[in-house]
Amino acid sequence: MTTSASDAPLTVSTDGSAGPYVIVTPEQLRPVMEALRADGIRFQVDDEAVLLNGAQALAVIELGRGADVGRVQGVLDRVAADLKGKGRRRRRLATQKMLVVWGDPGPMQQLRTRLDGEAVGGWARQRDIETRLRTTLPERTLGYCFSKRVPAINRQVAVLMQGRGKGNGEELSVSGVVPLEGRQALDRDQHDKVITDIHASLIEPLSRDLGVRVLPYDAHVGSALEEALSSEALTRLLEFSAVANKSNLHSLDMQRWSAFIRQAHHDEAVIDPTLLATWLVEDGFPSRNSELLVQEYESGRRILSEYDEERR
Repeated sequence: MTTSASDAPLTVSTDGSAGPYVIVTPEQLRPVMEALRADGIRFQVDDEAVLLNGAQALAVIELGRGADVGRVQGVLDRVAADLKGKGRRRRRLATQKMLVVWGDPGPMQQLRTRLDGEAVGGWARQRDIETRLRTTLPERTLGYCFSKRVPAINRQVAVLMQGRGKGNGEELSVSGVVPLEGRQALDRDQHDKVITDIHASLIEPLSRDLGVRVLPYDAHVGSALEEALSSEALTRLLEFSAVANKSNLHSLDMQRWSAFIRQAHHDEAVIDPTLLATWLVEDGFPSRNSELLVQEYESGRRILSEYDEERR
């Protein structure tokens, strides 16, 4: 799972009491910083505000209480337009909503005290689930569980939250959403509605006036093939898929597929064959043709590798 990249919205946020700020993805951080500096706008950056699997996921650009919000938003709009023009050609990946609360130790301690208090917004503590949750977490890691029948999906669900990040107590993230009734798992739309509800009815009221940041963001889910490819290889793959006769592959289709294989080999791309097959099926290729193309890919990479070895 990865955060949405250069196409994520760039907006000045003014909620809370700690002054305006901007949430950016790793791909956006440098262009935004350079644009703000060029415009003479002062700021501070926490480039590890949110981590996923130990890697930077989101950064927070602090603008300070006296910042000209309109001027900053104008800069962000220009950066967003520039990134859109330079962006890779890639298929839009599915996303799901995530939520992190981040702040200094003092305010975060006050938030934890409020979470230990009475139920808010219909959310009730589930301490038995919390006890089981904490056995799966590293020692001294915070863990919370709240449940509610969420009106938007009319199902009883449990939301798991845990501390993480640099000081553990400085970051609290929603780490899971599970149904407490029925056998059917939540789909992405239902998951997002639960996140929206707990944000609006529990986290936002409890964090108000504390000066902490409530950071909602979208994370990519599903196939990560695009993340393993260079822009050149991705372009060749998309061009192939756009014009191929998917149900009855022709010789010209195979020539374009060979061009993708050569580019992937040149890039030394590491691609899981199963991931490639899944991508092709999701893009409309019948399973038999997906299997044929993956076989051609593996055969082509093997032949090219042997050729490279002989030349050495």
